Amino acid sequence: MRHIILAIAYVSVLSGCVSTVEKSAYTSGWTQKHSLKTQEQCGLVWIDKDHYMPGNLQVLVTYGLLTSEQAARVPTKELRVGDPECMVHATFGITQSRVVSSRDAKQHLISVRFTYRCENSPVGCPGVEVDVADNHVASITPLPPPKAELMRQP
Repeated sequence: MRHIILAIAYVSVLSGCVSTVEKSAYTSGWTQKHSLKTQEQCGLVWIDKDHYMPGNLQVLVTYGLLTSEQAARVPTKELRVGDPECMVHATFGITQSRVVSSRDAKQHLISVRFTYRCENSPVGCPGVEVDVADNHVASITPLPPPKAELMRQP
């Protein structure tokens, strides 16, 4: 009888733990919480547009968030499709102009679009949009020039 009561208590504890796990649209487990933590950890390379902290790159390599090859591409802003989300934040910082999340019908995170503008981020003008899905860069799109610049061109 004592074993049955312990087994029931154990199952109750396990079921309580399972219900608190954040759900993901991906088998990798990439979630909003994971994405935010990645921004927090990896965005410390560029504190803002003019404050580059190269020493923080080695920390990201040490913790396995970036490879040495990826870290070497950060200063030259060589972001590529397939790079981990950490590379986005290490390359362009945490000063996004806009962040838009896409979710499925069950509200699981599908993708995040980060928009960086040259006024407040270390990107070329006018800026760039980076789509991240399942913890990897899915696309990199330069922003179009402002309308005023388009009208000045012959």
